[in-house]
Amino acid sequence: MDSEIYDPHFHIALEASAGTGKTYNLTLRLLHLLLGQISSSITNPEELRKVFQEIVALTFTNKAAQEMKERLLKWLKDCITLGKNSKNSDIVNILPPQIEPKQLQKKALVIYQALLNDFSALEIGTLDSFFSSIIRLFPFETGVGLDVEIADEAKEKIMFEEALDRLFTEINEDKNLKKGILEIYRLGLARRDYNVRAWLKDFFSTCLIHHQEIEETYFENLSLDLSDLKETERVFAAIECFIKTLTPHLKHKGAQQEIEKLKQAKERKNIKEIFKINFLSKSSLNDHGYFKNLPPDCESSFEKLRQTIMEYVEQGNKWQVGLLLRLYHRFYHCFETIKKRENCITFSDLAGLTYNLLVKDGLLARNKEFFYYRLDKRVKHLLLDEFQDTSVVQWQVLEPLVNELIAGIGTRDTAGSFFYVGDKKQAIYRFRGGEVGLFDYVKRRFSGWITEKTLPINFRSAAGLINFVNIVFKDLAENEKFPFYPQKPSEENQDSPFYIELSLLSPDDDQHSYLGEFISKKIQQLKRAGLSYKDIAILVRKSSTTDKFLPILKAKNIPCGTETQVQLVLAPAARTVLALLHFLDDPQQEIELFTFLKAINLSPKEIHRLALSKRPLLSALPAAIEEKVKQIWQKVDLVPLPQLLKEIYEIFNLFSIYPDRENLLALLDIAYEFEKNNIRSLREFLNYVNEKKEYLSQAKEAMADAVQVMTIHKAKGLEFEAVILPEMGYDCLKNKDKLIFKYSPESMKLEGIYIKPDKNEAALSPTLKEVKAYAEETHLRDELNLFYVASTRAKSILMMIGQPSKNYRLPRNCWLNYVVRALRKKLDLNTLKNISEICLEREGEILPRTKPPQKPSYYFQSTFEISHLQRPFKTETPELIVLNHPQLEQVFGEAFHYVMSWLRSKKDNVKKAIDRAREKYGLYLTKTDFEDIENRALRVLNCPDLQPYFFSKNKVLTECPLLFIQDKIQSYRPDRVVLLKDKIVVLDYKTQLNPEREQEYIQQVRQYQTILRKIFPNYHCEAYLVYVLKNKIYVEQV
Repeated sequence: MDSEIYDPHFHIALEASAGTGKTYNLTLRLLHLLLGQISSSITNPEELRKVFQEIVALTFTNKAAQEMKERLLKWLKDCITLGKNSKNSDIVNILPPQIEPKQLQKKALVIYQALLNDFSALEIGTLDSFFSSIIRLFPFETGVGLDVEIADEAKEKIMFEEALDRLFTEINEDKNLKKGILEIYRLGLARRDYNVRAWLKDFFSTCLIHHQEIEETYFENLSLDLSDLKETERVFAAIECFIKTLTPHLKHKGAQQEIEKLKQAKERKNIKEIFKINFLSKSSLNDHGYFKNLPPDCESSFEKLRQTIMEYVEQGNKWQVGLLLRLYHRFYHCFETIKKRENCITFSDLAGLTYNLLVKDGLLARNKEFFYYRLDKRVKHLLLDEFQDTSVVQWQVLEPLVNELIAGIGTRDTAGSFFYVGDKKQAIYRFRGGEVGLFDYVKRRFSGWITEKTLPINFRSAAGLINFVNIVFKDLAENEKFPFYPQKPSEENQDSPFYIELSLLSPDDDQHSYLGEFISKKIQQLKRAGLSYKDIAILVRKSSTTDKFLPILKAKNIPCGTETQVQLVLAPAARTVLALLHFLDDPQQEIELFTFLKAINLSPKEIHRLALSKRPLLSALPAAIEEKVKQIWQKVDLVPLPQLLKEIYEIFNLFSIYPDRENLLALLDIAYEFEKNNIRSLREFLNYVNEKKEYLSQAKEAMADAVQVMTIHKAKGLEFEAVILPEMGYDCLKNKDKLIFKYSPESMKLEGIYIKPDKNEAALSPTLKEVKAYAEETHLRDELNLFYVASTRAKSILMMIGQPSKNYRLPRNCWLNYVVRALRKKLDLNTLKNISEICLEREGEILPRTKPPQKPSYYFQSTFEISHLQRPFKTETPELIVLNHPQLEQVFGEAFHYVMSWLRSKKDNVKKAIDRAREKYGLYLTKTDFEDIENRALRVLNCPDLQPYFFSKNKVLTECPLLFIQDKIQSYRPDRVVLLKDKIVVLDYKTQLNPEREQEYIQQVRQYQTILRKIFPNYHCEAYLVYVLKNKIYVEQV
């Protein structure tokens, strides 16, 4: 193990291939930082918080961030038990030798307890969350509202469609825009059979990803003058001149035919036909056999024609880009107007807004101290995960911070550190803005400061699979310039069993689905060997590919978990509950009640009886079920939605019926979030779920025993025992992207935006030839990266399947051909005309599995947990559900404050206030907790020292927000403010006595006094801390 990777004295660029543990090593460095920065003598929470705030670890997904947090806490626990546990070699190896085991245990215990109390102090999150936190600290500077929301995917989609509607309305009213749309078709930018709305939707989505560069480079000079491209007359004039010059000297018949073609194309004014004429692509007339030994004036005339055509082609490309960007500019204006109306921003706005604030407006360079003051922390250690997926704008935001860390500027007492980790071979998110070139650019940018490291050992796959990947990608490195270095297996996987198979199938026809039959046969073979269905993954490029084989798998009763089935509304448990909710909302939907009754195991005979009954369905139900449904019905829109769901779960005993109980909790989470931000309405909730169903994922889907069918992009970061790749014959150079964003590898600046040129245009212009080569190179690189990611998801079994086209041809640039070339095999496609399948390579064997299948590497962790989930379930009696909240003491305190906010005087009914609190917090607190809260509230009302402040004639403000502006806006919310004739009294309740935080409480209350004195300068202001404990009450004047 290389200790420099974890040492904060080194800035590290860590390149880590698949299975080597990118996040694992980043978390080890994070642990090393914490243990090195914190002294075991520090116990003050504020000092610990200050150290935590100096460290920022960022990744791309909440899942990866959560994994880091869980792993960090686990290793801290390991450090605490270092003397009792021998499984800590990784931790021991990276620690400085001067740290003694006892000292290590003390430090780890301090850090562990501090993180449990306040994990938010240590920023482990996503780039989006980091940018969002900055934007919320500078709302006025970034031009967003104080209460601006980040739209989720569903809302963004709705706003996007509305913006498109507005744009098409403008197009109908604007002649220039209408002509622009016609030009899109005329120029072939969109296929004639393609919906222009769908095409523009894809195009605008791409532009939004690159909006920052487009805005800075193009928006100022946009115009939509359709006369700009009337350069064709110049081309035709140059052709006329060229033909006149050449005609007297033509002797070769082939030359005369070529000139005649050119003349006819000019007369038809068909510029595309002119571009296809072969000799025009030559740099000199003498390079063409028909035109040798012509006079110099012919060559000169040809050069002028070539120059004119080149200028026309390049100008035409720019004009087309301008046309599309003009349309995008109008669309973006519509989109921004809608977002302002809705008071929200999108995730794609976060990096851009932060860039405008820190870089474009220069806040960090202009007033660095103010920025850190507002941020309330100074970043000294920055750790970035999955750096190969970082976009240029995201890096431009982070670059000033990295400058400081590496140069040591502004870090005051100690130097900072920068660490980034990624794998260039796994850069598959260019379509989302990821720019793999940044990985090497940053190393060059900080050459001499950053130390390069690699992780060569793959801990995921068997040695045989690793050897196969090494052979294939070493060949790609030699022939396709793919950046690759070989991997080594871990000691544990050196002798692990493995199996590799490369097969070629006949193309499917109307009678046979060879692909579906072959895949089902292979899955059954793996199942017989002892693998669970969930250990098998079929990875595809696009979800539509699954249509070729999913029907066959379903016909053979092979369970498949596809990406669409991951939707929560399709989970059996959630579907059952939603069916009942739909009936409760609209009793005319009797089919929904039948769906529910069938799901709760009502007998088919009884359901048949209900279907034939002439009585209203509800009254025809068995008495016990009718009573339960009515009991729920009476509470619709009267009790909180989470409570309604909780009662449905209890009354109908759904946790006993469904194994995917996590999905029931996921639905509960959604109801809780909905009710926090919306009015209480069952119908609105059902509409909300319907709108967002594409984005609401199942909790239990990953744990179901089903073959996992997903795109390769979704599979990144996951691993499976067996992986099947059914698209080995796909053409890697098949690229439908029309728009090319070309970045300079030296500066990572946007060099230009181009319409992808065809081969004729590329032959006529050196610039466009370079653009075409750049587009093909980057696309091929993306395709090879995709193959690398797909083939490295397998732990022990990899099956690859290729199919030629119906005319028995395979593209030269397909994965199958690359593998065949690397393995030195020969391919004869004609053989498939006689047999339906050929095994091109088979290595290893599928051995029967004796070990139980391991849990998949991904699973759902609900926000809530059922405290008794591990108990055996009883079917005869409904279960009571009590949810554990991660900070139960905090919830208890909130519930007490909520009760007190309803009690303005002694005459108010405490019972009613408790009932209201039970509605809001009943999911987390027990009956005993509410009894305790009631007793404490009565103790406050009956306290002699406090009784003057609970008279009914007093003017009282409870939970009143106070805004205080000094350098920045701060919001305060005192528990109770009483306005008397001669003074103002502030009461602040505390349900716990914590001596360590007493000064903090006092300072907080004094701040209340300061603000109220400024609001009411003629009043005396008194303030009291009221400690309302379980059996006592203390009143302390501040």
